[in-house]
Amino acid sequence: NSIPKIGTVTESNILTKLKTNKPISTYLVKSSNQFIYHTRKLRYFLQFLEMAPKIFEQDGSIRVTSELKEIYFNSEKDKFSGLSDYLSALFFWYYITYSDCRNLNKREVTTFPLSLSSISDTNKVLLLELGKSLMESLQNNSYFQNAYYKQHGNLRMQVFQPRLSKPIIDDIDKVLAVHYSFTEEELDFIINYDIKYRLGKELGGEDVEESTQSQLAFS
Repeated sequence: NSIPKIGTVTESNILTKLKTNKPISTYLVKSSNQFIYHTRKLRYFLQFLEMAPKIFEQDGSIRVTSELKEIYFNSEKDKFSGLSDYLSALFFWYYITYSDCRNLNKREVTTFPLSLSSISDTNKVLLLELGKSLMESLQNNSYFQNAYYKQHGNLRMQVFQPRLSKPIIDDIDKVLAVHYSFTEEELDFIINYDIKYRLGKELGGEDVEESTQSQLAFS
């Protein structure tokens, strides 16, 4: 029931093509061994992961946070199709278009139009491979940062830098563009959406704070 925050014919055309698909919630299940995590916190990238971020207590034990939400799928291919989509620039644009732009809410996660059953086998394999490559890239480019919380003391948190994985994200958007029959202009708009702020230092802009320094809420 939100009014989309759009201002161009290109964006209107993208929305029209998206709406030919069913909401992804049609294909989600209540429980399975094929699931992904996400957090409501964000900056210039959304955080969806196959494995929970590592958070260590001062004594070296793993801390589990209730901030992480889980999304369940029927199969590995569906999981990586969904995971790839959620990390795409297309989904980021959709989030900005419909959300309050403060937190990632269940509404945006479940209403995104993506008919998993109508993605071609070729594209599902591509999304599976790209999703796995992206997860590996995020892990390889992550680092640990110490943080102090009055309630929990010193914690050592894994921080991700998805801007360093943008080429893989671009390839995901190219596969999604085929699925939705986007024009070259529409694809170019999505890939470069808000790119000055999302990539920051790489574009010679201001020294932007790392995009995914997880502001995880601990409880």
